[in-house]
Amino acid sequence: MPHSVILELERAEIATTGLKSDVAKLTRVELHALKQMDVRLGRGERECLAIAKYRKVPLASNDRLVRLTCDQEGIGYLALSRLLRLTISKKVLDVREARKIVALIEREERTEIKSQDEIYK
Repeated sequence: MPHSVILELERAEIATTGLKSDVAKLTRVELHALKQMDVRLGRGERECLAIAKYRKVPLASNDRLVRLTCDQEGIGYLALSRLLRLTISKKVLDVREARKIVALIEREERTEIKSQDEIYK
């Protein structure tokens, strides 16, 4: 997970202490790739896309442009609702923390996550 994403989680008051050692540092190739990406994507989204593409790992997002970019670039993709459900079931996050993440996404992205029933069941 790139540092920009950690900062977004901390801003939402999501505990990130267990994630500090997992902060991904971008390679030169990945940093160069950021400059080639759609400017409508945020810094965190571009960093995640670069990491996913060059390290061949799947990406989780609720953003339509991210999903389209993944399709175009051949990057594996997970729906955010599926990832949040998995983190709750594996006790990585509790429901309260997941709700905070959903609220942050809805507020920051000015969107509504319609699949919330799937997340919290």
